[in-house]
Amino acid sequence: SSITVLVDAFIVQNICVQNLKLHRNLLGKAGAVALAKLIQHAALPLAELHLWQNLFSPVDVRALLTATVRRPEYPLRGTTPFWLRLERQHYREWPFFNGDSLDNCRVASAMLQVAMQHLAPLRF
Repeated sequence: SSITVLVDAFIVQNICVQNLKLHRNLLGKAGAVALAKLIQHAALPLAELHLWQNLFSPVDVRALLTATVRRPEYPLRGTTPFWLRLERQHYREWPFFNGDSLDNCRVASAMLQVAMQHLAPLRF
């Protein structure tokens, strides 16, 4: 895919990217794999990665978060934190908030518990 070619060029040529804005690009699994590779192996750590409104599944998002916590420089000491924007993914299996406020709170709480279980073994 195009994003794989772009990421490979960044890594091979040691191109330092601070801010990468790829929102609304219909990126899916291949994009998540390539960007996780960039997060882990870029010459310098990214400061911002904007990926909102793509097609990432929960598994793809986990791969991006895992790559982030495996990068030893994060959190960036003495600077602003790494800004990873992943909201509004257009993936059919994401749970939607269709109920009343109490139902939405329950769904949000359940989602947070699942996230904590998956991310607990990782270093922050």
